[in-house]
Amino acid sequence: MTKTTSWANGGIGGHATAKVDVLVIGAGVAGLYQLYRLRELGLNVRAIDAASGVGGTWYWNRYPGARVDSEGHVYQYLFSEDLYKGWSWSERFPSQPEIERWLNYVADQLDLRKDIQFGATVQSAHFDEATERWVVVTDKGDMIDTQFLVTCCGMLSAPHVSFPGQETFKGQAFHTARWPQQLVDLTGKLVGVVGIGPTGIQVVQTIAQKVGQLKVFVRTPQYILPMKNPKYNAADVEAYKSKFKALTELLPHTFTGFEYDVQYAWAGLPPQQRRKVIEDCWNDGSVKLWMASFAELFFDEGVNAEISEFVRAKMRERLRDPKLCELLIPSDYGFGTHFGAEFPRGVPSSQCGGCQRQDQPNRARHDRRHPDGGRHSSPARRHHPSDGIRRRNGRFDPHRHPRSRWTVAEGGVGQRHPDHHRVASSRLSQSLHDRGAASPRGRALQRDHLLAAAGRVDNRMH
Repeated sequence: MTKTTSWANGGIGGHATAKVDVLVIGAGVAGLYQLYRLRELGLNVRAIDAASGVGGTWYWNRYPGARVDSEGHVYQYLFSEDLYKGWSWSERFPSQPEIERWLNYVADQLDLRKDIQFGATVQSAHFDEATERWVVVTDKGDMIDTQFLVTCCGMLSAPHVSFPGQETFKGQAFHTARWPQQLVDLTGKLVGVVGIGPTGIQVVQTIAQKVGQLKVFVRTPQYILPMKNPKYNAADVEAYKSKFKALTELLPHTFTGFEYDVQYAWAGLPPQQRRKVIEDCWNDGSVKLWMASFAELFFDEGVNAEISEFVRAKMRERLRDPKLCELLIPSDYGFGTHFGAEFPRGVPSSQCGGCQRQDQPNRARHDRRHPDGGRHSSPARRHHPSDGIRRRNGRFDPHRHPRSRWTVAEGGVGQRHPDHHRVASSRLSQSLHDRGAASPRGRALQRDHLLAAAGRVDNRMH
């Protein structure tokens, strides 16, 4: 085991140089888990994070309406029954403040802060072939010598923060992934929201009743599912906690890591029963239609077309206005084929949802496409003044992984390795696999798994 020379424990900044067995980059859900499990293996582990506290995506994304699309009782670590049962969720789909509190609870219960340096950003990571160790340099001047480097940066944590004309905008502009910690008062303001992906929908439905006028700039229509998000009482909490052992056995083996799974093969059911399965999944008020209706949704164009039209019909019922339907309902791609099913989060479906929010007196909808200094740019160059813009457009560049923001090299200092996007901890991954350390998430969404799911399902309708 490597002995640490010194470290700014749980603090912000510092110029200490450390020598460790493992350096974990990131203190979000994955980073905290890796820090704990690697420490339990007897390794000398340290973590660093650019934020001032734990949370990862739940630290940065504190915009209005932010919440998780997984049920809280499955969005938890399963390696400790005491840790699991020591926290009680207040609702089915928890909001950002509650998830951030939960991650702070985890850090405190597992005594993780002493091994985390906050307020530090990686500038470079160089692998020395001679010593088979990494030298990691931070913006605080730290040089950390580590045998293994584990990057838990998140695959969508590099936001697009600007667009042409932004410098001429006179109001306030916020990116949802860098939302201020202090309260932003939107009451009575003229507000523009750029984009209607999952985040844009969350923002729109949350601020719609507060602002004076809301203009939403739409590039790509999204499929929208209703969310049923009941508050939990003591009996509800006790009920889900009583399932802990069953969940530990079930979740690692389901198609997506959720509690529900694909049960039926499309070809094995008559049309009426297929419709019943789809309706039941829709009425669940979650992503079940996307994740656990029919596996063929992902690789059979005919099945996808039928389920896509089902969702479009549901959206037309809710939107009602033909012009809004044309603007907001996808027609050129299938349901579930983009980055996730988008759905209104946080508003009980018995009250209202993202679709209904599109048709109110203080709302305006505009296609094509981008604000230009607070003005709407379209082929006709219509200008729309605004007091503030909430940027959701191109929220993250999927090709700009966090590791591309710092130099990763092997051999020569400053020389970018041609495969610099590879997982830096591949050797550690094999080592941990040999020791039995496993990820808490389920299997990846891969075609062979889908085919296996389609082939193994029980076609009996109960």
